[in-house]
Amino acid sequence: MTGHSAAECLHNLEVQFPNIRQWLYDKQGNLLPQVQFFVNGERVLVDELNSPLEDDDEILILLAIGGG
Repeated sequence: MTGHSAAECLHNLEVQFPNIRQWLYDKQGNLLPQVQFFVNGERVLVDELNSPLEDDDEILILLAIGGG
């Protein structure tokens, strides 16, 4: 995905794959707490998703899954 920020990349991902929203958001439209973002291996908090990205930055979206 391309974008100037992680938030923009996430939006573009949702446009391309609309069904992904069920895995990322709760019923109120808030990101689920188990969704984690990393830019170049560094964790990015939700309030930092609008920080600008460089052309060669790599974004990883991780769904933390627990169970027993």
